[in-house]
Amino acid sequence: MRLKIDQILLGCKVISKIAEGGMGEVYLAKDEKLKRKVAIKVMHAKMSGDAGLRFSREAEVMAKLNHSGIVQIYSFGEYDQSPLFVMEYVDGPSLAKFVNKAKFIKTKSPKEIAEFLEMGMINVDINLPFFAK
Repeated sequence: MRLKIDQILLGCKVISKIAEGGMGEVYLAKDEKLKRKVAIKVMHAKMSGDAGLRFSREAEVMAKLNHSGIVQIYSFGEYDQSPLFVMEYVDGPSLAKFVNKAKFIKTKSPKEIAEFLEMGMINVDINLPFFAK
């Protein structure tokens, strides 16, 4: 584990490690001033060069987007010469787990849409696929 429990970074106190991927680790933390849960993503120490630029670019692009389906970036910084960003914490299963379980159905037929809604399928945008609860 890269970050330590109770360590404070960018005003956020680390609570626990919640995920690890190819580029870095994600931690649950608490914003000490705003009293809210946040996630901290820090790039692996072994990554460098182009990976660091991609990581920084990810934060920059996400910070420019404003959509209910995209987490908000709150701040960006460094820890031990590795980039990190603080972002909105979303409680629940990972996107990978969700996608593995979801059944996607794409349709424009009003009859099929009505049937999917009746069966408990979810969709907030008619241009996107429906998926099972």
